[in-house]
Formats: sequence, C-alpha cells, structure tokens
Amino acid sequence: MRVIFNLALLILGSSVALQSAVAREFRADAYLKAQLQVGQSFTNVFSRTISFRAPGWDDAVSRISGTGVYTVTEVAGDRFSFDGQFLEDGRPESKGKTESRDHGRTSCWEGQCTTATDASGLLYNAAL
Repeated sequence: MRVIFNLALLILGSSVALQSAVAREFRADAYLKAQLQVGQSFTNVFSRTISFRAPGWDDAVSRISGTGVYTVTEVAGDRFSFDGQFLEDGRPESKGKTESRDHGRTSCWEGQCTTATDASGLLYNAAL
C-alpha cells in the first residue's frame, strides 16, 4: 500500500511540475501580445460582411474585402502606429496613418479613433 501511495505522490508531483513548466513555456503574451519594431512591414487580407435589419426597412447586406500593407512607424507601449496602404473592392487605393491602441481594442485612421470590431485584423484584439 505504501508503494502505491508513494507512486501516486510521485505521479502527482510530476504532473504539477509539468503543468508549471508548460505554463512558463506557453505564456499567452508570447503569442497574443504584439512584438513590433519600427520599419517592419505586414500585409493583411480581409473580408467583412455587414448586415442591418430593422422593422419597416428592407434588409441590407454589404461586403467589403481587400488588402492592406502596414509599415510600423512608431512603437509606444500598447500603441502602434503604421503607414497604411489599402486596396478595397470598388474603391481607389487609400493611404494614411493607422494606429492600434490599448492592446488592439481601439483602432484609429488619420486621427479618428473607434472601438476595434474586426476579428481578422492585423493584430490580435484583446477585447475579443
């Protein structure tokens, strides 16, 4: 009985040690927190569908898709600035300053900021 008890303690201790090692090795920050450097360039392909439904109105559904190229211009804590170039369906190319703030929760275009709602953007959105 004592051998079984000691074996159980050894297995339990090994399991706790393994879980601790895994927790240290696979921290979420290593994968979900942006580690950007000025000068890096990233490309994003996106597609988004927006729909509206309201009593007394016809349903409206639209889709926008395209590509974006982001070049990192500033890194300051949880805020990243980019020079962006975008090609979207049926629209001329657009270029401008894009910012990601508050760990991706806020998105800014040319100084106009809003809550980030995209789930497939360039960076992980901590609000999701």
